[in-house]
Amino acid sequence: MKNSIQHQIKSLASCFSLAFLLITVIAATLKTSPLVGQWQGEDGGEVGHITFDRKGYVTFFIRDQEIGGKEYMSDGIVYDMVYETDESKEPYTIDFAIRINKDDSEIARMPGIYKFVDQETLVINIKFDGSARPTAFDELSDDQITLRKTR
Repeated sequence: MKNSIQHQIKSLASCFSLAFLLITVIAATLKTSPLVGQWQGEDGGEVGHITFDRKGYVTFFIRDQEIGGKEYMSDGIVYDMVYETDESKEPYTIDFAIRINKDDSEIARMPGIYKFVDQETLVINIKFDGSARPTAFDELSDDQITLRKTR
């Protein structure tokens, strides 16, 4: 009888250990990038927003116009605009890619770098013309913008 109780306790402890491990793995997988959310910035006197979503889509809102995101239409073609990051490099890299929704073929890539000043402030230096990725931040560059997190 005593062995049976000890065996049940060991089995229960193993189940708890397995459940804890599973929860830890799931939580690590679902970790949200600090980029996810809506960011606001000013460029040339115009205020705009950039939204990074959990699924990897990026959307720009400028002058009441929405550009990018999932399934946006331009000239009768449906596109997706996604973002890809690499935080294993310094500075962190980010690319905005425009793809044709129907076949996922990429038609444009805009390489950039980014950094967090703090949890609510993001600096992006990106080449919207698709030229070479910037290697450093430059406050005087037209390609750089500072954004504040709004949600």
